[in-house]
Amino acid sequence: SLLAPSIDMDRLAAYLDDPIVQSDDRLRLRCLVIKGETDEDVDPMLAQESWREAEAIAERIDEPRWANRARGEIGFMSLLIGDLSSGVIQVTQALTEARQNGDDPSLVRWLTLFGASFTEIGRPQQAVDYFDQALKVAAGIPDLQFPVMTYLAKADALIQLQQYLQADALLNEALTAAQRVGSLGYEAEVTLKRADIASQRGQTEQAIQLLGAAASLVCYGFVGSV
Repeated sequence: SLLAPSIDMDRLAAYLDDPIVQSDDRLRLRCLVIKGETDEDVDPMLAQESWREAEAIAERIDEPRWANRARGEIGFMSLLIGDLSSGVIQVTQALTEARQNGDDPSLVRWLTLFGASFTEIGRPQQAVDYFDQALKVAAGIPDLQFPVMTYLAKADALIQLQQYLQADALLNEALTAAQRVGSLGYEAEVTLKRADIASQRGQTEQAIQLLGAAASLVCYGFVGSV
């Protein structure tokens, strides 16, 4: 799993060096968005570079939603590297603009990330409020009615609140959504989270069964991708 991001980043860097991509702003913007999202998993400062260039291109070609999306992602990267004051200001401004321009997918993502941040600092009840806002927005987006990342993050907050039954019910919904779209990766993540809940409730046998099911999903997905 550590090798895959490196391969993706090398491939994306090659794309960005391609003369065709360098001469086409919209194509370059798309590549930068993908690279920015990939970089976020391994190097927040590198991700900021990608998003800053994406912001500049989006402004040049009059794509205000993408420019704002880039500013929001830059803000979240600022939070990750410890620049809290700048990060909070940037993300809050991006959230406000996303509400105003109807960029609901970005709104769902940022509300989810805000919620996850509150869970990380031990304020799960406030986190749940953000997740509920994200899920309410997502319900109005046909292609994003079941954002699995939001479900998983909300489950973490509910687990921290020791609301295990609610967390398990929520994950069952997420599992159904993942199965409907055929996402083995999300199925595995949800199943692993359910195993965590079973373990914390002292349901050892069920936890072992769920861990086995998650491992099977990962192996099946790996074989299927070869």
